[in-house]
Amino acid sequence: AFYENHISLLYVDPDYQNLGVGKRLLRQALNIIGSPAWTVVIADNHRARHFYAQEGFQENSHFESPVSGSICQFIRLIRSNI
Repeated sequence: AFYENHISLLYVDPDYQNLGVGKRLLRQALNIIGSPAWTVVIADNHRARHFYAQEGFQENSHFESPVSGSICQFIRLIRSNI
């Protein structure tokens, strides 16, 4: 899911992970929304951070936000190049 230049949700069923599905979905979204593009990941989700870094996203800012009553750390990632 995306809105304007924000990728708000990208999820691949675990049965289909590591098959290039996520990369294809992300690249399709980037083709549609253009540049710059940004997303937010949970700071401890190293797999997601690595996934986006491979596609040119870089850390832009850090923030905290409550999720189900607990404070979580988030990272905003931005991809500026085309």
